[in-house]
Amino acid sequence: MEGKVKGGDHMSIEQAILQEWIREMLENARQHQRKRVRQPSNEYEGGAVIAYYEMLNSLRNTLEAFGLDLRAYGLDVDLEEELLSLRRVGRLCRRIRNYHKNEQR
Repeated sequence: MEGKVKGGDHMSIEQAILQEWIREMLENARQHQRKRVRQPSNEYEGGAVIAYYEMLNSLRNTLEAFGLDLRAYGLDVDLEEELLSLRRVGRLCRRIRNYHKNEQR
């Protein structure tokens, strides 16, 4: 059984499963990151973000080692900037604060 990857190339069912698993892990990591921004003192969310980062980074390294296209698996993103960057957390915190200020008006 074969599936299609972005760009039209055929992939095995195993590759399609891996692609979907990575997509779900990225979405979960992003959800934990948003919660981390809303609740900076919540150590669980911070730990979850780091755990997802480590898993995704390991998968990315493995895909690269096998010469596979990161874009096809949705890992053509800067994981450090997206999940670990304090600047990104700061920007999101400011957006949330501004949103709440505007709602109170």
